[in-house]
Amino acid sequence: MIKGKLIDDCYEYRILRMNVEVNQKLGINNIPVCDPDHIKYHLEVESDRHPHFLYCISQTVRRDLIQLKFESPRLGEKGRVFNLYDCIVPKFEEVYGHTTGEPLKMKLTLVAGMSYLNGEFMERLEWCRFNKDLIDKDPMVFTRERAEEVMSGRYVAPVATTSETEQLLVKKVEGPFAGDGRKAQELIMGNTYIYKVTEYNNGEGDKLNNTHWSVELNNSGQLSQLNKSNAFIDKGTICYKYTPEKAENIRIYAWCNEATKDVSVDVPVVCFPFCVDRVNLPGLNRDLSDIADDLAYGYGKVTSRPIYSSALINQYKSEYINSGFDFEGKHSLFANTENDNYPVKAIYSEKQMADTEVKLFGKDWMEWYDSGDDIMKYKSKEKYPDEKLFEIFKDKAKFWFAEGQLDGNIERMIDKFQENSGGVYEDPALSNALINSPNMELYCNNVQDYIAQRLKERKGLISKNINGVNPIKDDTIYMVLEPNSRKTRRDIGKITTIPRKDGNGNTFFFRPIFGSKDDRTKGTQIATNDIWSTEVKITNITFTGEDYTINYHVNLWDHFGLDIGDMEAMPNIVPFAKDTFAVWFVLQHLRGYKPFITKVQFSRSFTGNINKGMKDRVNERQSKKQ
Repeated sequence: MIKGKLIDDCYEYRILRMNVEVNQKLGINNIPVCDPDHIKYHLEVESDRHPHFLYCISQTVRRDLIQLKFESPRLGEKGRVFNLYDCIVPKFEEVYGHTTGEPLKMKLTLVAGMSYLNGEFMERLEWCRFNKDLIDKDPMVFTRERAEEVMSGRYVAPVATTSETEQLLVKKVEGPFAGDGRKAQELIMGNTYIYKVTEYNNGEGDKLNNTHWSVELNNSGQLSQLNKSNAFIDKGTICYKYTPEKAENIRIYAWCNEATKDVSVDVPVVCFPFCVDRVNLPGLNRDLSDIADDLAYGYGKVTSRPIYSSALINQYKSEYINSGFDFEGKHSLFANTENDNYPVKAIYSEKQMADTEVKLFGKDWMEWYDSGDDIMKYKSKEKYPDEKLFEIFKDKAKFWFAEGQLDGNIERMIDKFQENSGGVYEDPALSNALINSPNMELYCNNVQDYIAQRLKERKGLISKNINGVNPIKDDTIYMVLEPNSRKTRRDIGKITTIPRKDGNGNTFFFRPIFGSKDDRTKGTQIATNDIWSTEVKITNITFTGEDYTINYHVNLWDHFGLDIGDMEAMPNIVPFAKDTFAVWFVLQHLRGYKPFITKVQFSRSFTGNINKGMKDRVNERQSKKQ
């Protein structure tokens, strides 16, 4: 592979393509020869954000010296080096991106007053300002200062010696170094790091100008040269300031002649956002094998199971992990949005509904309450048309299960249910009530304590497996009632230090739950009850020494629908509650109204220190309460 560079005033541009246009004329004895007055170099070069070339062209179309350098094993050790003196640029074009506005590439045409190829004279045009005799003494010179000296006749070529000067080479590069000067073991997106050349050979040359920097992403083998404007000298050391790109790992090279892995630094990258906890999936049941029972709907005749194929569910899982829940697009099916392919998703027969019972028991007795009778009570469309059932549902829900700002919320939720369009419901009043509740505060403390504990165990590192401790990033989809999920969460520390009511050690944190007496009357329980699915993603981390600030985002999903289990629960024996749930159940499972998914999302931040874990934080909170 041939590598080409255009060098002008010590600025380098990678040559993508070069065509040489040569015209002919008749020479001695009418033999066709090359016409030197008409050699044109048509180039396409990779541009950067520096306006150098465009600025130079706007000032003067004549360039003192431009070098075209080509390297390849096929071209030998020297390659091919064109020194073009006193160039004019009759044509220049810079192509910009359509969306970013950043330069992509330059197209230009060069005509040289005098040309050399690997030190051998090629041609000189009449209008050239340079003295050929002086350049012939040392044709491989290449700096703006030298070019000016050649033009004025002040330049004296060096006397040839019997030994060649050793070429300057980079022997060692170190980094990355964080802002506080400490060496970092990983790159965090958004932060800036310093790399340093800590050893050169004994070669001669300007170290700053002759040291090049390149980057390789994800061990791809493809290197991109970095802009020299970020290179600088600090206390005699050549350094480079670098802000990481999005990648899994980044390798930085420093080099003078050729980039090699022996003189490079490879470190992992922490990209944002990344997931630290994910429980269940919106729209699916507890083992992620089919539709969630409380999102099913129909007319009392069971649809063949499964409703969703395993291939469809596996695709959904993968896409959810990679890009989230696209409920308005490719995942709309799981949110019950209108779809002709699924007119119903029925999982209960009318007989199953009629046979539903609530189990009542005491120390020495047990009996059953027929909640199925309440369901069948509202079966008749003639006696209870849909409008009547929605009127009952709304009146009882607002009177018994909501108050204050959430009184209007439950009415809006029932209105959406009556629209029969499925989808996702998000409401500011509901979100504010849940976000500012004690149960949500407890949940967030558990999440923050877990993250703090992992950072303490990993000594502040985020990305890679260290001493058997897995990365904080966790894309696993945990299932609340699945034994292996509970064991895995315990093993990796997703527990809370607050003991269970029986005092027996730690318990798990999975999701916030709104089932208290206050939740029942305020309207949070009927709107969400047990949050079904959770996802927590860290959006940014900033370190100041051993202290850190972490920003994270929480997505909560619940299903506004009922299943048989809800009708077998104790509230169905309470007079004011049982009719509410019976009417709701009939509308969903006998009248075909589509349940929907409720969404609550919010962002929070917290501070900590890599030396303080879960117990330290719990103790600090308890001491503040005392």
